[in-house]
Amino acid sequence: MDPLLLSAARVREGRTIAVILSGRLRDGADGTAAVAANGGTVLVQGAGLARLPGLQRPRSSEAGSA
Repeated sequence: MDPLLLSAARVREGRTIAVILSGRLRDGADGTAAVAANGGTVLVQGAGLARLPGLQRPRSSEAGSA
């Protein structure tokens, strides 16, 4: 997920919207941080809304981007 978001943040600059529905470990954290740093928008699913318990803590919020 990070390569896609890093590329979009670089190419699309402030016109990128990243939506993270759930995540594991740091998947997407660097990419969403890049989107936010380049003026894009980051939306993160609330931890209590995930359908699978193992995926209920989106790590992008820990990266300070959401």
